[in-house]
Amino acid sequence: MKTRDRILNESIKLFAENGFEGTSMASIAKLIGVTKPSLYAHYENKLDLFEACLDKISLDQIEFTKGILNNPDVDTAEEKLYSLIKDCSLMVNDSTFTFYNRFYFLPPLELKETIEEKLAISTNKCYELIIDTIHDAINSGEIERSLSEEEVASTYICIMNGVGCNAGSYNNLDYIWKIFWRGVGS
Repeated sequence: MKTRDRILNESIKLFAENGFEGTSMASIAKLIGVTKPSLYAHYENKLDLFEACLDKISLDQIEFTKGILNNPDVDTAEEKLYSLIKDCSLMVNDSTFTFYNRFYFLPPLELKETIEEKLAISTNKCYELIIDTIHDAINSGEIERSLSEEEVASTYICIMNGVGCNAGSYNNLDYIWKIFWRGVGS
């Protein structure tokens, strides 16, 4: 793994655990096993590194969503959408998930605008991918035609957020999904 990738991965862990204020360039350098000057050769300052972490998480979120929803081995929208929720909920204990939630829901005031802008890009792109999947399912008759894409997507996102924010919900995902799909399926 390249030094730059190691820096990003380990920084995400430290930012997730300690927050922006509680993470220093010295602690990142120490964790990775490089000198501070070496770290500064890759990133101008802590804010620059933090923004690179946001960019990485945003890109990873888009690629993760694309990988599941565009999987040629999965035929139905039901399977694709279920897999996305299931695979997202398995990441609850992952440092990337912790980082995302920590800074999305409780951003430091001085970084709030930057965080919202950067995460909105990936959130909107993932929403578009979900809408596309739902659109195709409505057109193919897999989802009830009387429902709009927005109605189905909004309900789906609420389920995804609920399961993602409450690790105990994962144990009930099959029941939750069965009721949801019974309501939207045709």
